[in-house]
Amino acid sequence: MHTLPRSLPLAALLAPILASSASAQFADDLETYAVGSAIEGQGSWSNWDGGSYSYNTVTGGLSSSGSQSLRIVGSNDPNCGFCSDTVSDLGGPYTSGQWTFSCKQYIPNEFGGTTYWIMLNQYAPVGPYSWSVQVPFNASTAVVTPDTNAAAVMQGPNTIPIVFDQWVELRAEIDLDNDVASLYYDGQLLVESVWSIGVSTTGTATLQALDLFPADQNVGAVFYDDFKVEPGLGSPLDLFCDPANANSTGNPVTLAASSLSGPGVVHLEANGGPLDQFGIFVVSATSVDPGIPVSDGRLCVGAPIGRYTSTAGPGLNSIGRFDASGTLVNLFGTSSTGTGFDVPAVLPSPPGGIINAGQTWHFQLWYRDGVASNFSDGLSVTF
Repeated sequence: MHTLPRSLPLAALLAPILASSASAQFADDLETYAVGSAIEGQGSWSNWDGGSYSYNTVTGGLSSSGSQSLRIVGSNDPNCGFCSDTVSDLGGPYTSGQWTFSCKQYIPNEFGGTTYWIMLNQYAPVGPYSWSVQVPFNASTAVVTPDTNAAAVMQGPNTIPIVFDQWVELRAEIDLDNDVASLYYDGQLLVESVWSIGVSTTGTATLQALDLFPADQNVGAVFYDDFKVEPGLGSPLDLFCDPANANSTGNPVTLAASSLSGPGVVHLEANGGPLDQFGIFVVSATSVDPGIPVSDGRLCVGAPIGRYTSTAGPGLNSIGRFDASGTLVNLFGTSSTGTGFDVPAVLPSPPGGIINAGQTWHFQLWYRDGVASNFSDGLSVTF
């Protein structure tokens, strides 16, 4: 995803979220390591408790970016069930401030067993240990539910279906100054909790380590890529499926100029379209990246899909037409700027209901291009 800068705060019904404007403090895209090499002992990576095992490897041919990723798999050794438990200090420790950790995860459809995304506020070989994040991915249930300390939970925990055979984002927005963290899976909130006691009953307001843990020796392979720690709590606006497929102008349509300004919960802007062609915005609770081929474009949102059309209800008609500059001009008075669309809190049906704080919704423009149709890139918005 590509993070967009924030402009103005959301309407009063939605809590504002602070954004990062600085570069990454830590980044590892696995591209500097030899394909087939053990990750332990390279870069920031080591075995749990300082072991010297070589079960997790850098792999080629499957990646979120570049050409390489990290393969985490059970040891297949009944005498060494924890030998493929792999740790990174993420360039830390981090003892104050606001930080966003993110990475991409790929779980194959044939995956078996349970694997964990774990983060610790205290970690050293042979201890002490204190867990802030413990998220199991269980093949038998096919859902994600974070492990939590009930005393720490502020919102959630939520259960979300596992997305198989696609790269999805794992994200932790951590405010060490206020000892609060929010965890997200594929843009959806898993839990908001007190960081220092998120899982363990005691701990500190620090970020010490990431732990990728196959729960036993028989766990199937899961892949990871694009590890980052960035200052700030991230932006609520993230582009995905970016860039979109090119249209007859030779360029893709992008929602990159969208913002949190205006009377709605978010203002969508579409640029790069073919002259005099029409488009509508669609919305979904799920994203699909890199998308499903449809006509000349890629549909990057999943069912049920809401359409902002003339039949959606008052204030929900987003139909527009591209002008000579490639900007989508609103035709039904549902934009405060005359271009794009001011998204209201009310959702079209399906999916119906309203947009609430803490939710993530995904938007895309569907537009005509001569006899064919095409799609913009997608925009994920965390409210």
